[in-house]
Amino acid sequence: MLKKGGEPCKRNAAEGGMGFCWQHEPLYVDCGPHGKRVAAVVCCHMIEVTRAVGFIENSSDPIDLQAWCERCEEMFLAEGDKTKAFEAFNDRAIVCCVCYGELKAKHSRRRKAAARKNRQTKG
Repeated sequence: MLKKGGEPCKRNAAEGGMGFCWQHEPLYVDCGPHGKRVAAVVCCHMIEVTRAVGFIENSSDPIDLQAWCERCEEMFLAEGDKTKAFEAFNDRAIVCCVCYGELKAKHSRRRKAAARKNRQTKG
């Protein structure tokens, strides 16, 4: 998993993306545990904490994986845009697509709630 980075792309940011140029070809990262994989973008909070912080995806494009936590979503809504204050709070990180999937499983609150409910009804 790589921490922080990426160069902003004004075209993508203006279209509502987190500011990375994916264009038609995916970008790749060399992830220590997973090797060369498609790159993804997440907020730093997903990497820095052990408890679930929520997982809000910001793109439906499978080669433009972007997500942030519930606190980032609240900050984004309060700021009304990706302001400098939001960007500093979000402190995005570049991860590989496998790490992205692991973070999604770890931080998705709905999945955890559904799993708890299933355990309660079976037990």
